[in-house]
Amino acid sequence: MRRIELFDERMENVATLTLDGNGSRYWGMARDVQIGDTDNGRQWQDTLSFSCLADDINGDTVSPLGYCMWQAANSRWYLYAIQTAATSSGTTNANILTITAVNALAYDLTMKTFTDISYNMPTSRDSFAYCLQNSGWEVNKMDTMTTGGVTLDLSGDNAMSAFSAAVTAFNAEVDAYVEYDQYGNLHRYVDIVQHLYPYVNASMGDTIDEQTDVVDTNGDTTNFLDSTQGRTINYRNGLAGFTRTEDRTQLYTRLHVKGMNDATFADINGGKDWIQDDKANDLWNGGRSTYLEGTVSVDNIAQKQAIMDWGKKQLTIYNHPAFTYEITTAYMNPEDMPERGETLTVVNFDVTPNLTIIAEVFAQHTSDDNPAEDTITLGEIRTLNAITPNTVLNLENKINSHVMKLIQEIKDGSKAATAVLITPAGSVWTQGEETKSVIMQVSVDSTNITTYLSPAAFNWVKYDRVTGVHDTAWEAKHANDGYEITLDSGDVGYIACWCDDDFLKAEAELMITGDNVQIFNLTRYKAPNDHWGDKQSTAMQYAWYDQANKQVIINHAYAGSQKSGTYTDTEYCRYKLDGTLIDSMIVLGGGHGSSFACHIVDGKPEIYTSIKDISDGKNYLGKFVWKANTIIQLDKGVTKLCSMNGFKRLSVDFDNGYALTTATDGTVEVAQLSDVEAGTWAPVYTAKVQEFGMKPQDTSVDNETNTMQSNDISFPYVFVNSGASTNVDKRLLICFNIVTHSLVFSTNPDADQFGGRIFNPDDNSRYDFEPEAIGIYMNDGSPFILQGFNYELPDNSESYEYRLHIGLWTTAIEFRDDSGDVKTYPEDDDEVIAQSGGE
Repeated sequence: MRRIELFDERMENVATLTLDGNGSRYWGMARDVQIGDTDNGRQWQDTLSFSCLADDINGDTVSPLGYCMWQAANSRWYLYAIQTAATSSGTTNANILTITAVNALAYDLTMKTFTDISYNMPTSRDSFAYCLQNSGWEVNKMDTMTTGGVTLDLSGDNAMSAFSAAVTAFNAEVDAYVEYDQYGNLHRYVDIVQHLYPYVNASMGDTIDEQTDVVDTNGDTTNFLDSTQGRTINYRNGLAGFTRTEDRTQLYTRLHVKGMNDATFADINGGKDWIQDDKANDLWNGGRSTYLEGTVSVDNIAQKQAIMDWGKKQLTIYNHPAFTYEITTAYMNPEDMPERGETLTVVNFDVTPNLTIIAEVFAQHTSDDNPAEDTITLGEIRTLNAITPNTVLNLENKINSHVMKLIQEIKDGSKAATAVLITPAGSVWTQGEETKSVIMQVSVDSTNITTYLSPAAFNWVKYDRVTGVHDTAWEAKHANDGYEITLDSGDVGYIACWCDDDFLKAEAELMITGDNVQIFNLTRYKAPNDHWGDKQSTAMQYAWYDQANKQVIINHAYAGSQKSGTYTDTEYCRYKLDGTLIDSMIVLGGGHGSSFACHIVDGKPEIYTSIKDISDGKNYLGKFVWKANTIIQLDKGVTKLCSMNGFKRLSVDFDNGYALTTATDGTVEVAQLSDVEAGTWAPVYTAKVQEFGMKPQDTSVDNETNTMQSNDISFPYVFVNSGASTNVDKRLLICFNIVTHSLVFSTNPDADQFGGRIFNPDDNSRYDFEPEAIGIYMNDGSPFILQGFNYELPDNSESYEYRLHIGLWTTAIEFRDDSGDVKTYPEDDDEVIAQSGGE
């Protein structure tokens, strides 16, 4: 809706201007809004300007104290206080009124005097409530935020100065707007939050692009991606290119670091209170011996090693120029225009070196009457976390430029795909068999690309090889089955499949987002004692999330007062989401603790797990129903399901009826749950994690391997994570399709993605960030994964044990939308003519 409402100082409507229909017009309109800049961090500004015919305004003039209201593409109305209203003569004997205005919140606060105030341990709620008092503005959304410091002084000539200082101090994002209630009363609302939109990672610390004038308006693989909503907009569909600006005013290659009370780490750093980046100095300072020096301080960390590690993190932010990217959105539809606060990824694999950016929109320029001027500005706000190489790697994994290149080569004819038909249960019917599956796997240059094919790409045919006669009824039945078909008992004949490359996609069938939300945190040294008086401070091994009851069940290795003494035992602890221990169970012979499966049966958790018989050490799969504060073992509280050859990590997809196990050598097996319940482990699908880039620990060789941790299944998708507490291997999460053996995604969970205070462990750091739990869940039809980590938060304690935490995060995942690929054809010639408009 392109409309502006004008009001006098009493908020009486004096004019309606519109670009739609035959109403009074306006032109030269510009709305500029920003939530920060690269020099000063978080700042909020919102202005509006436009011109119209003076005669279109009711009355003689519009007071400079009047107001105007404009509706943005997000459907919110914004109220602006008119600051200037200049009348000039036009070229057609008509007077032109040009208006400039500022968001009414800024105006109202500017008109309020402010009494200085000082806070100890400041909070966002107290500070902003004080700034907004008696202003007429209501807080609609407010996040609880801290400055990271001990004190905060707010002062200024007016409340707006203090409000702006608080925005910067709390690193807050602001949106001020108005709404009418059902009685016609106008409410002035302000949102003051950490992120207006889901936060991914809004900095560009390791941007790959080294050019300053990269513009590509027509490249097929030049995409503008909003990773929080899954939108993909090609440059040729509304975007007109971008300009990159490099700012070196805050570029430092040596940082002096100060902690609480000006404490330094000089005593543990050879007398030096600074750290430096030689590579950055060579790159950006020509290798000069006079480093580019700066000072940073943090007033809530006193421990020396923690100060040093915090400083290392800051150096990754300042060891490169700050970049801003202004993207001209030109003819993009208003509803597609990215909003300020959205985290976007901009990639261009057509240029060399590749351009890969993750950044936040911190400024937006909108023109209703001249959309060719519309721009968004993305950039690096210094107070945010710097991007890490893993984040860039994850972006490339999601886009998968290698696969995109193969797909393009298929389409232009320079490469050919090869297909293989697989029959897991064989091609000969045996007595009692009710169904058989036939699966098609598609590869190019040994890369399995089946996951990039829409179901519409697969065209199944069946015919008699002697007569050549097709079974058209059979082909119609399987027309939309995708990569796998299920044959009815006794179905025989020659079956083939061909693929339509028009349905090759740039994205895999399932994608992981960067929106990580913590739902559970437990400080391990504060963990309560269990029913038997044992402290629950042991590292988590796996977790299951009970969404309905807002609880989690976490298991860990048990060596307490009730241990069996023969084999490793497991304790399962049930917690409320606030960390309150509800009850627990001890499973003798349960092992070190690893993946388990759980669902609610008759109101109680029923758990499936691997277990040893403590009488002879043999391995089994078993299940048990939750019974608070009890000790159980195989055949004494644990129902034996089937025997297993060695240790396995178990997961179960109860909805689809499949059980998954992984072994330490990377073997993946999937069996029917009904077979397991009947006492037999009979895999119907198998794979090796090595097929998908994960290399299990091999004690016979000294090379780079992955410490496998946990797994889960939502058929046909299998999830496996890895990573050691000692940081000897890179953390890895893979998802693959067990049916097609196609890698769906591979990502490196990075500490910065899960919370700004979690330090990234590296070769020079002892901070823990160990992957443990991985599980897939549904929430009102929307899938998400649960990721669990044993991690460490730096604080003022010298004690390693005091810094350990257990954390669980939910991460949204998205299925590719192939609904538009369903093929429908006209019934007859009459319908062909009707659709084409011919005769």
